[in-house]
Amino acid sequence: MASNGVADTVVGGIETISPPFPAEIEDLARFAVETQKEYPNLVLKEVIKAGKQVVSGIKYYITLEADDGNHYETQIWVQEWLHKKEVLVFKRLLLGAYGSLGAPEDIPDAATNLEVIELARFAVNEHNKQEKTNLEFKGVVKASEQVVAGYLYRIVLKAAKPGDVCRFYEAKVLLPAGVHVKVLLDFKPLLQTAKQLGAISGQAVDIPLAPFNEEIIHLAQFAVDQHNKKEHTTLVYKRVVKATMREQIPGSLNHIYHIILEAAESALLGAHTRFYAADVLTMFLPPGLGDGRVLLDFVPLLKGQTKKTLAGGFVDIPDASTNKDIIALAVFAVDEYNKEQGKHLEFKKVLSAKSQVVAGVNYVINLVAGEDGQDSEYKAAVWVKEWENFKKLTSFDRIGPLTTGAN
Repeated sequence: MASNGVADTVVGGIETISPPFPAEIEDLARFAVETQKEYPNLVLKEVIKAGKQVVSGIKYYITLEADDGNHYETQIWVQEWLHKKEVLVFKRLLLGAYGSLGAPEDIPDAATNLEVIELARFAVNEHNKQEKTNLEFKGVVKASEQVVAGYLYRIVLKAAKPGDVCRFYEAKVLLPAGVHVKVLLDFKPLLQTAKQLGAISGQAVDIPLAPFNEEIIHLAQFAVDQHNKKEHTTLVYKRVVKATMREQIPGSLNHIYHIILEAAESALLGAHTRFYAADVLTMFLPPGLGDGRVLLDFVPLLKGQTKKTLAGGFVDIPDASTNKDIIALAVFAVDEYNKEQGKHLEFKKVLSAKSQVVAGVNYVINLVAGEDGQDSEYKAAVWVKEWENFKKLTSFDRIGPLTTGAN
């Protein structure tokens, strides 16, 4: 039986020592602080947790707080029959070292930080208790720390139910100041329904942390694979940039994901990479009727098109006036207009352009064209499906005489 706060010790296993900590632990913590040389002038404030392990003597594991406000971890090897004690490890913990008041800060190497991993395990265990589920912790992806009335940790972690695929979750854990407790404030899957993410019925909504979301990554890889099969290409998936989702039909369980991804032309070293916009439909199907995924669209984004492009919204194209692809579309628009209307406009230059990812890409181009010595500004809309070598002029409107600022 444990006594004086000390657990029974088994050879080879680390046993937790529960508070109130015996004087022996306080003395060892003070010995470690005073013996270490890396952090001068430290003074022990309190012991936070402790454990011990029988290994040709006893090895003590102690986490402590010093007078500088930081937490430290130390390992002390004691061989009483030799009157010997040695500090094997003394290091400052990342927790408490990066957060600033009111502003969350990323914790470097969070995936291998033992304190972060412990908090993530705690979050999974608490979630299982609260929701009566059986998630198994698989690892930490990233974490941040924020100083509030204590420390607030936001942790992106991987977990899975037995036999199921690994999924990503975000946990918020609070370590209140002055008390040795952990509180799970929130635990949610990163991939939710559009409604859970706050979308108005039928409206697209951003998916948080999409580049780290395993389910979005799987959908992006699926899109690349399906495109390769259909078009006999050899694209190699690289990464997700951004993603949105919306209900296919308001109130349904079917969703359309708009994913901006990067892919390489081949698996060869140094192969050119390009950004693409993929639309993937996921449907809720009974078991045995397929996985419910359908690639609706897969569109290469033009060179110079911003990575911020997302399906459904117009995005300005930088340097449109010198972009060869945009100039070619503008010339095409003028030529098509001349054919349809029997005009003889002469293309002069591009003023600006923007794009919208739909079933293909809509380009709206402001351009200058002239006829009979009079230059005017026009707005043209061109619908492009590059993979089908398809483009169509959908509108061409005169804005007015060329203004001085456009010359």
